[in-house]
Amino acid sequence: MARPGAGRPRHSGSGRTLSMAEAQPLLQTARLVLRPFALSDAAHVQRLAGVHEVARMTANIPHPYPDGAAQSWIRGLEHSRSQGIMNASELVFAVTDAASGALLGAVGLVQIPAHARAELGYWIAHPQWGRGYATEAARAVLEFGFGTLGLERIDATYMTGNPASARVMQKLGMVFEGLHPRLYRRDGVFRDSGRYAVLRDAWLGTPQTAREAAWKRAVRTQFGAALESLERAIAACPELLWNARREDAGAFGDMASHTLFWADYYLSAQPEGFAPQKPFGFEEFDHDGLLPPRVYAKSELGVYLSHVRRKASARIGAMDEALAGTASGFLDSKLTECELLLYNARHVQHHVGQLQLLLRQSGVEPPRWVRASEGLSD
Repeated sequence: MARPGAGRPRHSGSGRTLSMAEAQPLLQTARLVLRPFALSDAAHVQRLAGVHEVARMTANIPHPYPDGAAQSWIRGLEHSRSQGIMNASELVFAVTDAASGALLGAVGLVQIPAHARAELGYWIAHPQWGRGYATEAARAVLEFGFGTLGLERIDATYMTGNPASARVMQKLGMVFEGLHPRLYRRDGVFRDSGRYAVLRDAWLGTPQTAREAAWKRAVRTQFGAALESLERAIAACPELLWNARREDAGAFGDMASHTLFWADYYLSAQPEGFAPQKPFGFEEFDHDGLLPPRVYAKSELGVYLSHVRRKASARIGAMDEALAGTASGFLDSKLTECELLLYNARHVQHHVGQLQLLLRQSGVEPPRWVRASEGLSD
């Protein structure tokens, strides 16, 4: 593990102490799944970690990356965790995209069990820089370290030529402890390093800021209101109107499924690897307006809407101010993650307005306006 370059996530164990015999768990965040490395990852590690931009910011990733070195590193990790996670000298997670499973980097802890202390380290593939993945993954590992491993202290170091890594530590709430001259030698040159740390009491005792709680609640209740408005419109639609496709447009049911498809899409971590819930297909991506092979039933949309609600709840719950300001991977990355959530809610409400107009034109009184909704759990 390369050490320099270091709402809360869910993790198996839910805060309890795992027994020494238990395996390294999966950690999940809004966009990521953190899992143990496997030998099948070796070629990807060599390709992603060995590039000069990544390797030069670390103390011990070689460049060029020799053949076979990644396999040896992963076998070492397997041996370490075979001692049980409480005694492992090194616990490293593969940082993967939750939607596609693609490897994005690594994050982990070098432990000193006797002192209940560990050093945090991470690297992210160069094409993924600037998207907040390091902060998101590291936060999950800090939660795991303090909540499951029972660590008292976690620290991290960065090379002074890598301010982006220092910003990650700052976003995690770690405290600067000082500069260490010539701590590492990289490419034959001694490099200065800064150190940050956070103690158990500080991590577990720091409440969510009132400001963050306020904007997250606003996004949650308004996104929930948009989805509840859609749900009410669907319930109010007569079956004849629901299934009536016209020559120039789809049926009411087609517009409702269109709305849920795009809500689901924009709630994903990244566009790559997205797949809608079955039986819904990819007709929405057709530029010529191809309709689905049939109008989906209300019951099918009800299941899909429940899925979107859960996805929105998880997405908003895992977002903090650092992630909120990160550029999203959608719409040419011109919107931040928080702006994308608002855009998504506006898109849902836009189509709800169209559905309500169809109801009124058919002699059905549209449902009343939803000001706010608690339908998305905190």
